[in-house]
Amino acid sequence: MTTQQISVIGGGLGGVIAALFLSRIKRASGEPRYKITIHETRAAILEGASIRMARLHMGGEYPLDPETSLNCVTGTFLFSQVFPASVFSPIRGIDYLVANQNPDAAGLAETLRKQYRMNTAHYKSLYDSALNNGHTSTIGSPDRLARSLTNEELTGNFIAGIHTNELGIDSAALNNLLRQLVKDSPNVQVNCGQHIQTATPSGQGFDLLDKDFNSCFADIVVNAGWEGSHRLNRQINRETILPNIYRRALGVADISACKNATRPTFALLGKYGGMYSPVDENRALLYVPAEGISHLGKWQSDANSDQRQTDQNIIAERLYHQLTKLFPNLLPMKITEIIIRPTLSFDDKLIKRRYAHPQIIAPNWYSVTPTKGTFAVWTAINLVGLLHPEALGNFNLESNPVIPKLFHLSPVQLG
Repeated sequence: MTTQQISVIGGGLGGVIAALFLSRIKRASGEPRYKITIHETRAAILEGASIRMARLHMGGEYPLDPETSLNCVTGTFLFSQVFPASVFSPIRGIDYLVANQNPDAAGLAETLRKQYRMNTAHYKSLYDSALNNGHTSTIGSPDRLARSLTNEELTGNFIAGIHTNELGIDSAALNNLLRQLVKDSPNVQVNCGQHIQTATPSGQGFDLLDKDFNSCFADIVVNAGWEGSHRLNRQINRETILPNIYRRALGVADISACKNATRPTFALLGKYGGMYSPVDENRALLYVPAEGISHLGKWQSDANSDQRQTDQNIIAERLYHQLTKLFPNLLPMKITEIIIRPTLSFDDKLIKRRYAHPQIIAPNWYSVTPTKGTFAVWTAINLVGLLHPEALGNFNLESNPVIPKLFHLSPVQLG
């Protein structure tokens, strides 16, 4: 039987992990079932929304949307299984704090505690099911997932908080590993600088045309793109629901002169707040979920470079002001870079970033949309379940949430 050609549109975290998972599926003869091409608009894979990933989220940022929070627990549990220890930061855990000036500080603190009781119960169900099937979670036992902060751990700005045992990510190590795995996969090819603009059904597959009028044929398409590529789904099925694409800003800071700044912290301040997430003793990622700071409205692909530069200078000033107000120990930090990237949500507000299952847009056309990097493995494993459920063996999210070793992404290929 002829090896089928899969085109994966988008070389971000979701597309690359999906491609690597599909590349592991073999025929009874041992030959790869698929030949896979990743089509990436940029000059290299993993340079778009995936360029910085601070941590695997366990849901503390979403106390007002329990479903997103619980989704984060599931996504983290699955993500942590397939990667080696080398991609995780030595700095783990994060504090979620409720500020004194919050008009409903006591109510928000109770909401946060209630949500983490739910998250812990959900994690325990996954942990116990996995343990019964011979797997021990990298995250640790459920009784270590979260605890309330003591009064001694809280500064004068905060009334309450919890500490959660989240895994930090070394984004450089993660992306380097994925690039190497793609390079070492003989049945995975990467075409960079290729922006697919048009898709047309052709027989049982599809003809794809890029902006330079180069064409190719794919038996199967996995659309994992972000900036505009979801409109390709509409070319195939006019009823497809398109996600909202927002612009978000992330700051990179030099914290080498700051004292006691290596404990990741996220302050919940009404609708807003602020986060600093240290990568190591010298660098941290900064985020303030407020309009005009980290939330920049709907994605505008035609914004000119001068406007983007002006935005970055203003954003850096606002990030610094907000975070040093919350955390005075950050006053000596220097913001060295502002990264503006798209982010997806099927809801109108970014307080909801729920998991989106892979969609079958048409026969042999699939859309995968990990709305958070934390969901990327979950999305890819469910895509495998749509194409080849037998490859997952006994995997079941409730009774046996253990991802088969065939799909573990480590320097030594398995399977």
